[in-house]
Amino acid sequence: MRRTLGTLLVLPLLLALPVGCGDDTPPAKETSSTSLDYEVLAILSETAAGGTVSPRLTPVPGPEELAAFTEQFENDTFREEITLAVQDHEPQEGYVVGAAVVAIGCDVPPGVSVVAAGDGFEVHADKVADPLKECFAPVTSVAVVMVPGR
Repeated sequence: MRRTLGTLLVLPLLLALPVGCGDDTPPAKETSSTSLDYEVLAILSETAAGGTVSPRLTPVPGPEELAAFTEQFENDTFREEITLAVQDHEPQEGYVVGAAVVAIGCDVPPGVSVVAAGDGFEVHADKVADPLKECFAPVTSVAVVMVPGR
């Protein structure tokens, strides 16, 4: 009697659980009328460069804005690398180039995603598949992207 009663009590719980069959098919990518057309131009990284992580994309349409953005970094070589990456990419008509510090840590993100946020854009680093547990010095990663002008 105990076995039957125990089985009868557990059975409704098991039936209420969702069942998966080990489907390896990735979920379909969601599309909507609010999808954002952007292009990642570069992800640049430098060890011990300083800076502050902020998801907010900083538009850098001219030399003054670019200089203001790169001022946060302690390394002249990294400033120059970011400047060249921005200057090497002329934005398409109706678009603007921007930059954001997307990570400071042991790992360089494999990519970034961009979303509209208020009157601007946010850039989020993709997860690192196998993050390092510790590192000698933090690595600063900056994404340079082209987004629609606002």
